[in-house]
Amino acid sequence: MAKILKMTMTIRDYVEIMIPMVRLLLREEKENPQTFKKTQLWYIYRQYFYGFAEFVERDRLFLVSENAQKEYGKRRLELNLDIPKDLVHMNWEHQLQFDKGRKVFNLDHVYTGGMFRDAVKKLDEKENLNVESITELVQENYRMAWILKEEEKQLPRSNRGVNLQNALEFYAKNGITIMPKIN
Repeated sequence: MAKILKMTMTIRDYVEIMIPMVRLLLREEKENPQTFKKTQLWYIYRQYFYGFAEFVERDRLFLVSENAQKEYGKRRLELNLDIPKDLVHMNWEHQLQFDKGRKVFNLDHVYTGGMFRDAVKKLDEKENLNVESITELVQENYRMAWILKEEEKQLPRSNRGVNLQNALEFYAKNGITIMPKIN
């Protein structure tokens, strides 16, 4: 099962720390558009996105492609693994149990960091960059999907749109079928 960290920190706490950094970076982007992405702060901001996984409810966070679920089920039986039957209950830390060397499966960010940063920039332009707006953005859009590495190759590096729905349509357009949620 997906491990849930015990924390007193909330998504609101996490976002409150992020907002001054974002404002500083947006200012830096305006003043130094050629070099702002070479700063350590830009690196930290990019990495910050991945931390949101700790704040999205586990039953909403993970999605699974049909092909990934089929392959996982096959491996689970062939290797006689005592693990949940549905891949949606597994996280990155569990992957080595069913995918030695991480050669077959990929845990992909459906809603990408680039999509998030673009949305945050638009919130700032609308003067709506605040804890509530970012929290809502994350809760509505931040998802990861188990897909096969072969499926990942079908995903061009192009823009997936502006929200989760756009990204899911992008997957479908590129031949990746995301399964309905299993409870």
